Amino acid sequence: MVRTILLILLAGITVLLVWPVTVHLVYREGLQVRLRVLFVWIPLYPSKPKKSPPASPPPSPKTPSPAKEGPSPVRLVLDHLELAKALLEQGERFLGRAARGITLHHLRLWLLVAGEDAAQVGIRFGRANALCYSLLAVLQRLFTVRDARLDIRPNFLPDGEEWVQGEGMASARPVVLLWAALCLAAGVLKVLWPVIRKGSGPSPSQTNPSNQTNEKAVQSSWQ
Repeated sequence: MVRTILLILLAGITVLLVWPVTVHLVYREGLQVRLRVLFVWIPLYPSKPKKSPPASPPPSPKTPSPAKEGPSPVRLVLDHLELAKALLEQGERFLGRAARGITLHHLRLWLLVAGEDAAQVGIRFGRANALCYSLLAVLQRLFTVRDARLDIRPNFLPDGEEWVQGEGMASARPVVLLWAALCLAAGVLKVLWPVIRKGSGPSPSQTNPSNQTNEKAVQSSWQ
């Protein structure tokens, strides 16, 4: 009986370690993240659907509410993509071939770039193209990428709006994820080990013989 239970547990753990898990990210006026384990989709972010606030009465025409100015969603997304690109380039030397077991598929990105004038639109459009395609090159070099499409367009209309939408899926076996995590931890430890060893080394008084003789002379004078 005990052997049967152990075999069932071992089979279940093996299935969980070998069966691929999938993460699905969608960005449309907000980020949504889901995780698929076996045949079950688990919402990760937001964990619960937000309740819509009660409808407020429209403001009177005599006192219009001022519009709140803030960074555009396109600029925020590009800043996050630039940060992700920098982190991936730093972790590429640690992961090695372990990251090839992670498959990225159904990658979609739609960008509509606008600005105050044509020159600003051109600068932003060039930055978006350079950043997105260089990030895609890093992803293709590090992971296994299938079915990736980028659609970046400029909006030269005066007072034109800009928007961003994206979608992507990442699949991997938990065994591969564990192996990649171990490779990353080993690489980081290899880099930090000389610093840690240097910080925990002997004090200068222990390594310098002249300091040791001076300490002995002082002790003998007190005796």
